[in-house]
Amino acid sequence: MIGGTETNVAAKSVIGTVMCVISYLRGEFNELLIVLAVFIVSDYICGVTLALVKGRFSVKKGMLGAVKKLFYIFLVLMGFMIDLLVALVGERLGLTVATNGAFGMAINCYLIGTEGLSILESLVQLGLPVPNFMKKALGLIKDSGEDVCGKE
Repeated sequence: MIGGTETNVAAKSVIGTVMCVISYLRGEFNELLIVLAVFIVSDYICGVTLALVKGRFSVKKGMLGAVKKLFYIFLVLMGFMIDLLVALVGERLGLTVATNGAFGMAINCYLIGTEGLSILESLVQLGLPVPNFMKKALGLIKDSGEDVCGKE
């Protein structure tokens, strides 16, 4: 394969596999994780395509982008682990504290919004028309993720 494509396929496979395992172990395999995985892969493909079209493609930048996407798994994992931690601490204190996966879902929403906006930005730079309501909808999704835990 050309230009590290084997590495890209491997990175995408690792992302999908790790997300599935984490979700299964947490009992949180839900539609948000599927949407996030699709958006991560789509954003990477759009970014690489844009770089190729604009003549700015670099294997180093492509690999860095793949690594960045791979590490999104840790953000998602942290969210679900915070949910678990809150429940465990509450249990130790004799309280029933159910986050219902709020932290994990908030991180998923934030990343879905971020990746979605990045996809739209790439599409616009490629010359495709993008309706404003898509930008607004993805911005709202991203903001809803921030709102759950508060903005910095």
